[in-house]
Amino acid sequence: MIIEADAVASGIPAGWSVAHNRAMDPAPESLTHLPDEQLRALARHWRLQAQRGDRQAFGIAHLLEAEARRRQRESLLQSLPAPLPTAPPRPWWKFWRVRGVAPRP
Repeated sequence: MIIEADAVASGIPAGWSVAHNRAMDPAPESLTHLPDEQLRALARHWRLQAQRGDRQAFGIAHLLEAEARRRQRESLLQSLPAPLPTAPPRPWWKFWRVRGVAPRP
């Protein structure tokens, strides 16, 4: 269990640090307002709690880490260039034909 002063100093939202019960676990939709840095700091904090043997902190750490990965994945996908147009695939049964070359008589 975390002392309330430690929770305030580390930036942990108030409802998460008072007690470890399922009713106080953060909901995924409540994580959308957290900045990325605070989300990563919370994930590190709860992962440390889980490593110290707190079983319920494991679920909270997993939830926070999954949200951080989802945000990173979305930001990486937005930075990718648009896909290049490709030629339509040839039917597999016409593998012997080469495009642009007439068949032999």
